[in-house]
Amino acid sequence: SVLVLRNPTERPATASVQLWTQDGPAAMEGRSQVVVAPGEEQRVLLESVTPGEDALGVGVSVLGAPLSMHVQSTERDGLTPGGAEMLSPLPAAGTVLMMPGVEVAGAAPTLVLANPQGSGTTASVEVVGPDGPVEAGAREEVDVPAGTVVSIPLEAVADGTYAVQVRSEDPISAVTRSELTGADLPGDTVGAPVDFTLVAPAPEIGSHAMSSLPAQGSAGRLTLIGSAPSAATVIPMAADGSAGEPLTVDVPADATVSLTSDQLQVGQERAAGITIVPEVPGAVHASW
Repeated sequence: SVLVLRNPTERPATASVQLWTQDGPAAMEGRSQVVVAPGEEQRVLLESVTPGEDALGVGVSVLGAPLSMHVQSTERDGLTPGGAEMLSPLPAAGTVLMMPGVEVAGAAPTLVLANPQGSGTTASVEVVGPDGPVEAGAREEVDVPAGTVVSIPLEAVADGTYAVQVRSEDPISAVTRSELTGADLPGDTVGAPVDFTLVAPAPEIGSHAMSSLPAQGSAGRLTLIGSAPSAATVIPMAADGSAGEPLTVDVPADATVSLTSDQLQVGQERAAGITIVPEVPGAVHASW
């Protein structure tokens, strides 16, 4: 995993970097300050600071010019691909976090909670599917000590698409990791490739939200869940800005609703983007 810091401005910037582990804040040993010159990029290999960790929290504060940043993660088991992902900065820590669009396909997803605050807190976890809450995924009174990262395998959840909800006494951050195993590759030294994704909390949608969709891939799925019951209108959009037939769905607070890419078309073509308009502003969360 690599933290990538880019300075698009004409002024220098200094980034203060802090990592958190399951045992608390990592000893940065002189690598907490990273100077990024104008128009330049700096990369921080996270394993060089804290080797052997399955999950890390990464916090960055910046002085001088603003920086763009992301964490780039890749995995490999020998010659077998283990997946790759780019994680943008998470939204601000909160006491209610909604992560719709978590795919479960054979392997249990993992919820990672991070508490960068100075005092410990507790959290509860709920997994919600199209038929409502999934009892096997529920967790109560999860301890999240100050300055730590806590990994929680969500085992015994059947294959499908879900939303993971986290409620805590004090603000924390969260992300859910899920993976999918592909078909075996030929050869004796390469096994079945694996890809993984990191689902970040989805912010509440106010009056409307617009998003472009991936141009590659044969299929996709929009997953919605409400913090309160609300109808939502989803409008597929073509690359030239023209709109397809709007779809209106009821979004409950205790179940997920999904629309596939086949349902989101403009004429005979799949949508290049979507607009979501909730009936109740602030009540709907969505993820592609």
